[in-house]
Amino acid sequence: MVDTARESGRSVQVIYPHDMNISGCIGCYQCYNTGSCVYDDDMKGIIDAVRGADAIVICSPVYTCTVPGGLKLMMDRFLAFHAEQTLFSVPRRKRGLMLAVAGKSNETEFGCTVTTINSFMRNIDIEPEKPILIGAMDQIRDIRTIPGMQEKVRGSVMNLLSRSPGE
Repeated sequence: MVDTARESGRSVQVIYPHDMNISGCIGCYQCYNTGSCVYDDDMKGIIDAVRGADAIVICSPVYTCTVPGGLKLMMDRFLAFHAEQTLFSVPRRKRGLMLAVAGKSNETEFGCTVTTINSFMRNIDIEPEKPILIGAMDQIRDIRTIPGMQEKVRGSVMNLLSRSPGE
């Protein structure tokens, strides 16, 4: 995904929430008074990156039928970004893509992950594209070995970058 975006002339920032200092949202809703969160941590930089992005791609493993804790923690803290959009500006719709992998091949493994990530995207005015879901990773181990998968991912990223939201 990163290579495809860079080859198309886009700048790319990769964010690993589990490596960052992100406090959990406490639901105080102070962000709806000020447009910013009461915590001073790495979320400010993450929100700045999303604010300036044309498109968002979320890649996630499926852990216990949903997203990993670090990703969920980050998504919850985007409440402050939603507050900012609500209080101060007209949202600028962006497009989003999700790629998720699961150890099992059962399609139901992705249900909560898709719902969680799509709900997150829609909450901050990102239009989710059709996700790329890859199961059976316990056996496959490396998505690069799946015939046609690199082309599918490349095509999805190019499609994401070439159209405006709503097209």
